[in-house]
Amino acid sequence: MSDITVLDLNKLIARSEFNRQALVQLICADDCPDCRGHQKVDPHCATCKGRGWVDVLDRQWVSHVVEAYYRAAINPVMLPANGRMERALALVLNGNVHVDGEAISVTSSTDASKSYAIDGHDCTCPDSRAPVIAGRKACKHQIAAWLLLKAQAAK
Repeated sequence: MSDITVLDLNKLIARSEFNRQALVQLICADDCPDCRGHQKVDPHCATCKGRGWVDVLDRQWVSHVVEAYYRAAINPVMLPANGRMERALALVLNGNVHVDGEAISVTSSTDASKSYAIDGHDCTCPDSRAPVIAGRKACKHQIAAWLLLKAQAAK
């Protein structure tokens, strides 16, 4: 599976009808590479075991990330984040958030040569319009770091 875009993610969220388990299924699964192109799924396919899809991401990890996303998305405090939640979720799912001990960095979604440092209250990104929520700059990078840390804590 190639990187998930925010547009794809919004479509998956709508298609899942805001059901967490359905969203995890849609994010994790991709068409079976061996059955793709056939009119029917091969019930004896060794790759997909007759399901027609294969997991491309760790279901348990994605489940924790999606749960953190939904908990934050329904919190009225996060309303000022204004679309940054979905962009943050895409950053996490695409592996752009990196934790090395206490240091957290997020690789830019538009320029892989750029990385932004997160210190818990601020981010080095140029998003000057990001709201401040609970004393923290709520840019997509900061939210992405928070989602990843919540998902890791849930393991």
